[in-house]
Amino acid sequence: MMTLAALATKFLERPGLAKSTLRSYQSTIIPLLKEYGRWSIEIIDRQVLMEYLNHLTDVSYTTHHRHQAVITALFSFAVDRGYLKSNPVAGLTRRKPSREKGEHTTDEAVRYLTPYQLSILYRVIKKDVRLSALVRLLHTSGARIAEVLVVHQANFAGSGRRV
Repeated sequence: MMTLAALATKFLERPGLAKSTLRSYQSTIIPLLKEYGRWSIEIIDRQVLMEYLNHLTDVSYTTHHRHQAVITALFSFAVDRGYLKSNPVAGLTRRKPSREKGEHTTDEAVRYLTPYQLSILYRVIKKDVRLSALVRLLHTSGARIAEVLVVHQANFAGSGRRV
């Protein structure tokens, strides 16, 4: 019987892994080992791994994808070495981005305003001090609107002021 911890050790000790790859793999595998390290790899099925991945709610979808990719690679390694007949997470659908967390998957190119368009924008909003300040903050800092709003809400939480 091979435990998940033993498999992970063999997986991480492969020659030729870059130090940064090894650190990334370790940081991804350690939480999995805390849950299932003593389990035999034969009893870790698709359902167990799906439940584990579904409970990773405090990470971004890109980090979630990394966890899934590393777990898939770990179990593919087990198949390649003959420890398992099939990879329990092969072909598993990736988590979709969460709009509530401000995540998106668009490949659309980011567009910038030309200097002429910026001058028109600043002229139009000049009389609205609050809007002008917000646009200047966004323009000069490169922050996203959602990021500014989070900071704004955090600063005024509990102050009784309208957000």
